[in-house]
Amino acid sequence: MKLTAGSLLNRSNRAFCVLMATAAALMTSATALAGPVTYTYTGNDFNVIVGSPGPNTSDDLTITATFAGPLPNQSLTIDTPTFWSISDGVDTITSSTAGVSYENFQFAASGGSITAWDIQVNGPSNSLRSDSACTDIGFVAYCDSSNTYAGTNYAVNNISAGVWTSTPEPASVLLFATGLGAIVLRKRFRAV
Repeated sequence: MKLTAGSLLNRSNRAFCVLMATAAALMTSATALAGPVTYTYTGNDFNVIVGSPGPNTSDDLTITATFAGPLPNQSLTIDTPTFWSISDGVDTITSSTAGVSYENFQFAASGGSITAWDIQVNGPSNSLRSDSACTDIGFVAYCDSSNTYAGTNYAVNNISAGVWTSTPEPASVLLFATGLGAIVLRKRFRAV
């Protein structure tokens, strides 16, 4: 068979299509293999500030929680992540912060997505909390089931909860490797 520019281009396109189909199949199976999953919560800006010092109305609550695998379908259940970090825009408390006196992580999930939550962490100098009923509270505050806030210094978003997203770790690595492989393969076939 004689190689021409047209046949090389067709070979390159076929190889690229095969690579993309393989990547799609691997990404589907990578999710099924259930490696570590990192859930990230981004709250909306605080709309109530009481006392000081602390966050202001341009700050929000962010939470990162990594689990060994995706959360199963469940009602509100205690699930402690292997790593976590909570920040109100001013203070950050992580799973490795010295002096954490209390931590409570409860999640409800459906299809691997978080649908309800109750998270409270008491650090060495402050408390941070977020839940699907009270929404987001920064530094020292408490919210009960009737949405009543207590404390002398706190920041709250009591209008709307933020958004949870998840990243399955094997899929992100696989996606990067597939993209890199596609670039190398395309350059190789173009050079021939």
